[in-house]
Amino acid sequence: SVGLVAGSAPYAGAAILAARAALRAGCGLVHIFTTRELNPLFKVAVPEATSVIVPSESGNWLDEESADTIIEFSSKLQALAIGPGLG
Repeated sequence: SVGLVAGSAPYAGAAILAARAALRAGCGLVHIFTTRELNPLFKVAVPEATSVIVPSESGNWLDEESADTIIEFSSKLQALAIGPGLG
């Protein structure tokens, strides 16, 4: 399984493209780390991916509050992609 630390409100499309690419490349399971506010967008655009809701002070992007959840969950992953659309 692959984790995707990506996407902020202005650049959510980058996370969507990265998740779709991972699925097309044969990753059996893609987890998108996202905020509660952005989750509906990812659920509609990439329903095959799962969401890992992380805390965020702003709600529009991942921040320092998100780090602990991401680090804890990443130990369960085979790969972690960081960056597309973080802005």
